[in-house]
Amino acid sequence: MSLALDEWQARLETHFADLASARVFTGYPLFALEHGLSEAELSELSALLRARVRHGGHRLSTHWLGWVAYATEFGYGYDGDQYWDSFESETPGWRQYGSRELLKNWFRRFRKDYNGISPTGRWARHFSIISLPITHAILPSYLQQQFAQLLYSLRYTLARSNTSDAASLGKILANSAWNASTRFEQFLQQEALAGQIAIALLQGGESREGPIYRPTLDKIVKDLEKVRQSREWLKDVRRFVLDRMVGTGRATNLFSSQQLVRSLQSFAGGQPTSVKPSLLLRRTDAKTWAPIMEFPSFAGVAKLNSEFSAFLKTTRCRISGLPDTWLPPAWLLSARQRRVLKNWPDASRLAIEFEKPNPALQNLLVSECRIPKAPFWLFKLARDGIARSIEGMMVRPGLSYVFVSQEPVTVPPDIGTPVDLTCPDMHAQFLDIPATLSAAQIQSLSSFGLQVCRTIRITPAGLSARNWDGEGNSEWLTTEAPCFSIVHDHPVDKYNIYLNHNLCHSIEGGRAGVPHFLSLPPLTPGKHRLTVRAERVGTFSSAAALAFTRDTEGTIALVVRDPLPWVPGTTLHSGLTVFTDPTDPSLDSIWEGDCDLSVLGPDNRQVTCSISLKDKDGGTLLDHVVGTLELPVSPNDWHRRWDQSNRDEARAWKYLEARSAILKIDGEELGQYRLPLERETKPVRWVCRAGGHGTSARFFDDTGLEGEAELTFFSFGQPLIGTACDPEKVVEGFELSGQGGLLVAKHGEHMDCVVGSSKNVAGGLQGLLIEPSTFTVDWPGVPDVLRRLKYWSEARLAGPLAANRRAYVLRKTTEHFFGNFLGPRWEAAEHAFASDADSSQKLKTLREAIGGNTSFGFLLGEQISKFTSSDKPNVTAFFQLAARYGITADKELCEFALRFASAPWVAMEKYGDRFSPLAQSTGQPLLRAARMLSVFAMTHDQVRTYSFAPRWTW
Repeated sequence: MSLALDEWQARLETHFADLASARVFTGYPLFALEHGLSEAELSELSALLRARVRHGGHRLSTHWLGWVAYATEFGYGYDGDQYWDSFESETPGWRQYGSRELLKNWFRRFRKDYNGISPTGRWARHFSIISLPITHAILPSYLQQQFAQLLYSLRYTLARSNTSDAASLGKILANSAWNASTRFEQFLQQEALAGQIAIALLQGGESREGPIYRPTLDKIVKDLEKVRQSREWLKDVRRFVLDRMVGTGRATNLFSSQQLVRSLQSFAGGQPTSVKPSLLLRRTDAKTWAPIMEFPSFAGVAKLNSEFSAFLKTTRCRISGLPDTWLPPAWLLSARQRRVLKNWPDASRLAIEFEKPNPALQNLLVSECRIPKAPFWLFKLARDGIARSIEGMMVRPGLSYVFVSQEPVTVPPDIGTPVDLTCPDMHAQFLDIPATLSAAQIQSLSSFGLQVCRTIRITPAGLSARNWDGEGNSEWLTTEAPCFSIVHDHPVDKYNIYLNHNLCHSIEGGRAGVPHFLSLPPLTPGKHRLTVRAERVGTFSSAAALAFTRDTEGTIALVVRDPLPWVPGTTLHSGLTVFTDPTDPSLDSIWEGDCDLSVLGPDNRQVTCSISLKDKDGGTLLDHVVGTLELPVSPNDWHRRWDQSNRDEARAWKYLEARSAILKIDGEELGQYRLPLERETKPVRWVCRAGGHGTSARFFDDTGLEGEAELTFFSFGQPLIGTACDPEKVVEGFELSGQGGLLVAKHGEHMDCVVGSSKNVAGGLQGLLIEPSTFTVDWPGVPDVLRRLKYWSEARLAGPLAANRRAYVLRKTTEHFFGNFLGPRWEAAEHAFASDADSSQKLKTLREAIGGNTSFGFLLGEQISKFTSSDKPNVTAFFQLAARYGITADKELCEFALRFASAPWVAMEKYGDRFSPLAQSTGQPLLRAARMLSVFAMTHDQVRTYSFAPRWTW
């Protein structure tokens, strides 16, 4: 039975009054989303409210609770982009008869009458009206998956810090979400709300007195679990919390304030993890070592308070020893980070410096985040080839070390040999300690502060430590039980075991050389110290014996942390990671699309790519925004966007004038990546510019060689026939005739090629068209033809339509090249397919022209996508099909055919003297089939607009 609006108002008043009364002793606030209405009831109420406002909006405030529930449902469906547009468009008449201020007053009344939630945080202050319905929506649908993921990543912390104190739990959530999206961070600023949601989702309370009304909680969980990954995250975190805190029993009071006080001490009263950096050495060649500084994650520091978290997320930093390189914000919040140093770190300064001052963080780091001041440093060589710094100046027989000093030292040649460091003003020796040392060797080592160790040996056993330097420093997870073996090399009656200086156990010593094993329970996050002290029964008559016993103590430092969650397909850090191939690209390789670029970072973030072209004096010629891309950015994404943005003629001429450039990838709070690009200056080079009537070119020769350079011009119409250029004219500069073409300069071993294109041609639009001439070639002439095609393919581009014309020339000339060997019927079929690659009929004609076994061509055409892609051909599948139908039984020949058919000039260079024999032994059906796959891949390239060969990798 339908209700009138007055009846809906009365029902809501009774419901919220009862709910508020039930929570009066818990302190939990009410949310308007806890209206208790079913979907059908909500739909009926919404229709009545819309009808009321559509017909004049008389006395809207009479039914204000209905409007609060209605507006909150819009907040629940909020997508993070806009609220009012959807609200007002779905509520005809609201603009005339309602107002945002009126809605704000209704929510204030709800807070006053029913102890409603009040939005808090910076986002709530900036969006004072829409924060009300969105906050009362508890967890808007667009944030649900991120919230489940955050709970999953903090499941270890939650198992220790279960609490009914929602504000404290919300603070942990907010401070731990340093790699979250901006909108989710804004939501988490409402710490009390976030904590209440977390408690409700984990506790799953069944009574009306819980933090969230059960039907409302069921609705949120149901919507959250619609996404499979969110459902699994929530299931795992619930199970883990229950298993850790209450075993298999039923949880009646999962969260206690006493547990909160104990667990939050590590967050509010101390530093949960070490922030001490480590020095490493890595071998770069047989006699040279490079210093590396390794930093632990600062995520524990971010958890101390929201100010630290915000500061680390938004502030760049740099490393002592690498002062010219600013690292992106949040770089320290990821897993362990390493950087190769240019200089030895200054012990008088912090190992990490921030772009902006933060006195509180400075005070926190000042005691640990630095490299100790010392005249000597000792590095122990591990099996992975990395030498790790050890604090004690103790060496063990049979091991290898690198000894670093500020001043030169003399080491006996039977122990040490000098090595180089990549940083200046430091000296190093590689020490290979013999298994047995003479008195003279011991004396020599002690002369520069090294002592030979003879003590208890404690090493991790069983499950390996997460990080172990071999000399007493280890890292473990809170989910692990650290296990150690204890070995002594002298008589011991008893071991006393101390954990954090408290005696916890004693065991018999046993014989020397026989290991004892010790297992500790899982430890809480932070730093711990395990000490094993050997005890001899009886007295010692000599000072030497007493001194000997003082060495019989072993100490292990344990740094314990929570496991870092891993999400498939993502990195553990929130900063940008940029890869280029080649790793050190030039301006030309970037501009002409010969560089693969990829950017990794958090999903659902965007980066803006731009390039700034510089002249020879460093002045800016052009600032050009390439575009905005969504992370992660693949090489295909990059090429596609670059090709789309790089077609402007004016920009092309600015590029030709540029000497250098800066490629910038800006991720806002994720940081900015800057890649300096230099133009590859060649001893012989062409420089092209826009002239008054077309494109002009000028030649420069800086080789200093005797004689004149060989200068040749190949027109677009005659791409394989070169004409010599006048040496005097090219030095002064000359205008390219006609539509332009390829300029080749060679002098000795030096060479430069450029395709210059002009738009000022005779004959109007018809003059813009090009049609390369045909030619005849036999096998002896193939190398010359392919060398010229190689010049065209590798040339730089200058002028309008240069990329388009170069691609057309290469495609047509390559078609005709293969037509000389595969016949005119094949050339015609290939040209028809390349002109209309989406035509199934033309693909059919092409496959029928392959010849040989008709089934071979049929299956190849029917399943063509199986054999090739834009990345690489499927050589194995191609060979298997060819072998099945008797085309060839030689897999190498199949691979050669694909290479030859795709880019014959590259194949000639790769195979060298074997090229001609292989090419002549490749049967026509095999070569035609390979050519069909090549043309298909080239014409279906969605990245390169002006393709003239497949972008295959081998």
